[in-house]
Amino acid sequence: MLRSGIFLFILGIGSFVLPLFDLQFRLFDVFGEYQTEGGIGLIVAGAAVLGVHFYKSKQSSMQS
Repeated sequence: MLRSGIFLFILGIGSFVLPLFDLQFRLFDVFGEYQTEGGIGLIVAGAAVLGVHFYKSKQSSMQS
């Protein structure tokens, strides 16, 4: 779960950084003109997955 969250988060950040260099992930061609919103969605999804991971790891460490 940690790897997936980091992957989504970095992919979302990359969607903002790469256009500064006139590049873009081909994956984001699916979003068309809404590539910015797609990047924001990936950042939010990645942060949510990371939050759940850290919450669960904290809960399991408190039980031990």
